[in-house]
Amino acid sequence: MSQITEIIKIRRRILSDLVKLTYAGELGKNNIIETLVDTTSNPSGPRYRCCVHKERAILKDRIKLALAQPLEIGLTEAVQNAISGQVADMPIINIMSEACDQCPIDKF
Repeated sequence: MSQITEIIKIRRRILSDLVKLTYAGELGKNNIIETLVDTTSNPSGPRYRCCVHKERAILKDRIKLALAQPLEIGLTEAVQNAISGQVADMPIINIMSEACDQCPIDKF
C-alpha cells in the first residue's frame, strides 16, 4: 500500500481545483490561476523546496502539465490554449526540471 504524501495531496488539490474552475466556467478569468498558485503555496515560507519562488514555479509547471500544455510557455498562454482546445504534442511522462534539479541522476 502506498503512502499518500504531501506532494500527492498538492497534486490532487491542483487537479481538483482546475476541474472545479473549468466546470464553473472560471478558468479563463483574470488572475484566477495566479490565485490558485497563491492559495496552494505556503505564504509563511517554503515547505518542500529551498524557497517559495521555487515552490510556486513547480506549482505553475504542474498546472501547465494538467492542462496538457508545454512547460516552456507562460501560465496565461497555457490557460488560453487549454480553453481554446489546443493540446500540445507531449510525451506521456514529463520530468519537471525545476522540481528535479537536485535529484541524483541515478535515482530516477
